[in-house]
Amino acid sequence: MARFQLSKTEFKKLCDLVKQRDIDLAETYCECLGEYPPRQNIEVHHHIHVGNFGADKEDNLVSLSYTTHRFKLHGLNADIKKHMERNVEKYLHSKEVKTWRETHREELEAIYKTEEEYRLKTLQKKHKVKKKYPWAKY
Repeated sequence: MARFQLSKTEFKKLCDLVKQRDIDLAETYCECLGEYPPRQNIEVHHHIHVGNFGADKEDNLVSLSYTTHRFKLHGLNADIKKHMERNVEKYLHSKEVKTWRETHREELEAIYKTEEEYRLKTLQKKHKVKKKYPWAKY
């Protein structure tokens, strides 16, 4: 099973869009996560972790401050971690985020479109897949 993975360039574009989303929806972000979205020392967190096949998609990403990301979500206290994960999920599934997602659909689709192209290039490099030429008979 392969996970949805963007190229570094496209992932950076998506992260910038996620950071902007969280700033635009600061009130909802604060209601769900208990703090306002960070404006510096920002880290983008995968709600479903990459190791568990978490996708590089907007609906799986949230911007967090360094402290929240390191100590609340990846810290040792399982109860705090579980509480924060529930709050992140609540935020990502909120009505406001869904509305934002609809208004930015074209931008997101433009970023996601490159994933298939990236996957094909990666496969070609790994397996040295030969390109098919329209003039060749197979």
